[in-house]
Amino acid sequence: NPEKTFELFSRHIKQIKRHENNHAIGLCPFHDDRNPSFSVDLTTGKWKCHSTSCGKSGGLLAFSREVGERSEERRVGKECRSRW
Repeated sequence: NPEKTFELFSRHIKQIKRHENNHAIGLCPFHDDRNPSFSVDLTTGKWKCHSTSCGKSGGLLAFSREVGERSEERRVGKECRSRW
């Protein structure tokens, strides 16, 4: 759900803005970022920092782990297990 995905990311990303096609960009939470280098596909939950000094990327579960969002990590884990 793109709305829930945006809600999760907006709790941790400064200056996040939605763009067309369910994408969002903002300041990367993993390094000192002055220009928006962090992008997320709100449909798939895949994200990436495009800064050459960072370059982190992943999906919803990886992001939840990186920022310490344990409740979201458990929810995503349950969702993944129920699909298999």
